[in-house]
Amino acid sequence: TLFMISAAIAGLGGAVFGGMRHGVSEGDFEFASAGLPILLLAVIGGISTVSGAFFGGVFFAVIGILIAKFPDYSWFFNLMPATIG
Repeated sequence: TLFMISAAIAGLGGAVFGGMRHGVSEGDFEFASAGLPILLLAVIGGISTVSGAFFGGVFFAVIGILIAKFPDYSWFFNLMPATIG
């Protein structure tokens, strides 16, 4: 029942989003893919503390800077949060 309700909510959200935009593409969901690394970094730092959220945000920003400076190694920097987790 829980999975059925969550799938219905996700389907409704997708339908509303598609209706508002008159169509969607993969570029519309780029920020959504950033959620898991941020969550992993916050859990590593300590999810119940302010410092954990701060650590997650700072580390995520550092990864973005490293990807901009070294684009050849972007695959490594994208895997870094999962490897640490």
